[in-house]
Amino acid sequence: MSIIKLDISELQLGMYVTEIDRPWLESPFLFQGFILDNNELMGQVSDTCKYVYVDTEKSSRDVQSVLEQHREHEKPTVSQGVDMEFMKLADQFHSARFLYNKTSNIIKKMMQNISLGETVDTVKTKAMVEDMINVVSRHPSTMIWLTYLKDHDDFTLYHSINVCILTLSFGHWLGLDRSQLQTLGLGAILHDIGTMKVPTNIVQKTSALTTQEYERMQQHPKLGWEALRGKEYITKEVLDIVLHHHERYNGSGYPDKLVGEDNAYLTRLVALVDMYETARSDNHYRKGTSPHEVLKEMYVTAKENFGPDLVEKFIQCLGIYPIGSLVELERGDVAVVMSVNQTVKLRPVVLLVLDMDKKPYEVRKLMNLANMDWSETNITTILPPGSYGINVAKVVVEDFLPKEH
Repeated sequence: MSIIKLDISELQLGMYVTEIDRPWLESPFLFQGFILDNNELMGQVSDTCKYVYVDTEKSSRDVQSVLEQHREHEKPTVSQGVDMEFMKLADQFHSARFLYNKTSNIIKKMMQNISLGETVDTVKTKAMVEDMINVVSRHPSTMIWLTYLKDHDDFTLYHSINVCILTLSFGHWLGLDRSQLQTLGLGAILHDIGTMKVPTNIVQKTSALTTQEYERMQQHPKLGWEALRGKEYITKEVLDIVLHHHERYNGSGYPDKLVGEDNAYLTRLVALVDMYETARSDNHYRKGTSPHEVLKEMYVTAKENFGPDLVEKFIQCLGIYPIGSLVELERGDVAVVMSVNQTVKLRPVVLLVLDMDKKPYEVRKLMNLANMDWSETNITTILPPGSYGINVAKVVVEDFLPKEH
């Protein structure tokens, strides 16, 4: 695929617009990607955008010579060797954050309703999950990045959204169909809804729970199941996820001590991601662990918790160096893993943050380690979160997310 950026004044009929300069959700276009086949559509693009990205391979033959001239005159970027998908990260982050913020508002309202004994708006929740499936299917790396932008003071809210994003990304990677993804997404976003029925002083306690408090906390799956039972779009499979996301393959989980595949496949997917997201996140009583270390620990106990293959597939999905990992390169630079190359898992796309002398780059640069230009540049170390004072979430906000007004 060859994609070039064009000013609106340079567009011609027959060109295929694959991306625009703003989130698709904020545009009037019905389809995300279209060929300019009439003057009315050309005018609509001109009125909406300042520039667009054109896919030369999907454009008509009539404009190939014009596009070839643009390709020859394109200036090289600091992100040498990085695919266009990553060069448009800022646009993708903007679009994804728009959905993330919308989702957090809906889920916050839903959680407030549950805690007050009011009904749950499952219609809005289902529509929101549909939107998330669409964005995760197009830009999984971007959505996974947004799971780092959270507030530990509102852990349950952001944890639910992040489990949903990560589970949908995993399900998409596994090749699940649309119906399965809808079930997975609804179950994931609602999996901890029962905690709204548990006293706040237990949920937000900053020290270890007493035996009595822990037993009370263990009631949240059943409380969530009871709150959602009979609601529109809440199928038996969704309820099963809510009720059994703390079951374990060896029967050591709760509330029903299900063994092996007695616990449904989709439920086990959510259970696995729930454990991963909890372990890597800061919460009320502990600091999070690096994604790499969490995956190592989960791999050791995989057979006991989720069965022989599921954790291995999850690691394959996230990559050896998961998105958000802080790494050191052989030459001494410190970088953040931005995206995983599924075909060359040891060579992700990274954002250079510190140079070999551990001084901040004036302009951070993207580097695709799978590109031949960087074939001798290797990752040597995965660093603990916060190394050299680097906050990976802050890095993303500074470089890829426009300020909200």
